[in-house]
Amino acid sequence: MRERSRSVTPPPPGTPSANYIALAEQAPSWIEDPTQLRKLLVLDLNGTLLHRSPNGPRARHYERPRDARGNLLPRLRPVHPRPYMPAFRSFLFAPQTRAWLDVMVWSSAQPHSVNDMVERCFGEDREKMIAVWARDTLGLTNEHYFQKVQTVKDLEKPWSVLLPQTAADAPSSPHFSTASTPHSSPEPSSQSRPSDDSIRQPRGTTSSQAHSALTTLLLDDSPRKAELQPFNHVCIGEYTGEQRAKDVESLQKEQDWIAAIEARRELEQFAAGSDTTDAHAPSSRGPPSPNDSPDDADVSKKRKRKEKKLQKRVSLLEQFGDAEPEVSYDETLLAVIGVLDEIKRQANVAAWIRSGGLWGTHDPPASRSPNLSVVGKGGQSVEEDAPEVDEEAALHSTDSDLSVENSPQPNGNPRKREKKRQRMRGLSAGAEAAAVVGNDEDTAVPVSSLEEQGTVVEQTDDEQKMWFEDPEVLSYWVARGRRALEELGIPAEHGIDR
Repeated sequence: MRERSRSVTPPPPGTPSANYIALAEQAPSWIEDPTQLRKLLVLDLNGTLLHRSPNGPRARHYERPRDARGNLLPRLRPVHPRPYMPAFRSFLFAPQTRAWLDVMVWSSAQPHSVNDMVERCFGEDREKMIAVWARDTLGLTNEHYFQKVQTVKDLEKPWSVLLPQTAADAPSSPHFSTASTPHSSPEPSSQSRPSDDSIRQPRGTTSSQAHSALTTLLLDDSPRKAELQPFNHVCIGEYTGEQRAKDVESLQKEQDWIAAIEARRELEQFAAGSDTTDAHAPSSRGPPSPNDSPDDADVSKKRKRKEKKLQKRVSLLEQFGDAEPEVSYDETLLAVIGVLDEIKRQANVAAWIRSGGLWGTHDPPASRSPNLSVVGKGGQSVEEDAPEVDEEAALHSTDSDLSVENSPQPNGNPRKREKKRQRMRGLSAGAEAAAVVGNDEDTAVPVSSLEEQGTVVEQTDDEQKMWFEDPEVLSYWVARGRRALEELGIPAEHGIDR
């Protein structure tokens, strides 16, 4: 396998079309019956639904996997689903939800990695998705396919490809992305980049309607992925190794507490049993005598060892002050469930996001950027941003789903800082000022494209905050998500198991 070069120039940023902007500028409206207008949820994987750890030590006789042509593939990395993934999965594929929601995965990782991540997160529910797309669907050149470059998910592609089947369609056509569709035996990517022109509608589960900006929600932790349809993007915080460690720490506290409670119960049973034994054989609690049989002495030693072990566990209760320990898990997926529960009755998803829908019952910040504010048609404020232009940072722009191996980052993680800079400043490869488009994330749109539509650029000094960075807004959607789960009888369990 040829060495991966890091000196590949990333593609220039794109801009939304005038037709798309016009559609997003419409006033939001409700529909009474969600099944009248099905929605499409496009899911990212790494950083959004899960965290992939760096590769650990290799087994002594480890053999690198190969694709169908014998080419070596990158090693699969350990996958850790985000908290509440079981509840999220159950919600997405509950019959009541499937009545109005189509689900697909679109990841910039290579197919063999996507298959592994989807299996870990969704298992057999993969068959209920309308598509699973990988890196071979992004229209990359051969050079870029094997490099860590910025990628963009143009929603026009699934909108034009995942159309309702008609009798004229050939469902058995072999010209679909075998590595990326759920109803095939996936073959890993090879050194020859698969052509995204070969994508066809997957066999089996299909949507009963065509989708568009009116119906689509892209869930992705990377802002630039949605720069062509920014108002259909719900950006969420990246699920990092640091956050994963906090969740595991909370799990350990829970397990220690449960073990301590159980140990106290067993000690009480031991004490009750000892009292009964003492009443009949007072000498049984003393040290073993020469007359005791070896079996009796062995039982006594084991009993004492067990009691000592239980007492050590019970001592943990003193640390907790006899009160259940406070633990917290990342609740992002619960919030996403809440958002989905809202958009199911929205007639125009792009308009809802653009109008500030993600801020729930709270008003969007008056200004969301340290540099620019844009006043749109009719005087409505659309906050703007001037990006930090950093060619080196753009070159290594974080692309969570890439299957190339990431080296561990030191404290002050530059990868994490770079991703935050993208969110906060709408990173653009050009030197032109860029406007924040929507209140859910900070994908950059060149100001010139807005000026052509009659917008006015104004300066502002306030720092921007994203919807999920506001504790009250996040809590609102988390509560909404919990209610939605309760209505469906789905337990809101975090599902973390190491």
